[in-house]
Amino acid sequence: LPLALAEAFDIPVGDLLSNRSYPHLVFARHIGFAIATQMTDRGTSTIGRLFRRDHTTVMYGRDKMTALVRNALAQDEITAPGDRAA
Repeated sequence: LPLALAEAFDIPVGDLLSNRSYPHLVFARHIGFAIATQMTDRGTSTIGRLFRRDHTTVMYGRDKMTALVRNALAQDEITAPGDRAA
């Protein structure tokens, strides 16, 4: 997953796994945490090891991305899959 994420965001995988906290790296990691928890049966500890992070960091990032999407849906900034624009 980190390799695919790094390619999708056009960032070196080493930067994605590093301790750097640049906003674009943090955002990419948080997206990865959310995707990994949603699309796999892996726990936050396992996902954290993939990204060299603690399980609480995974939980925080996942929850932050979930809230961001929910807020965007509530503000009609994006539409949920299956919803049709009027």
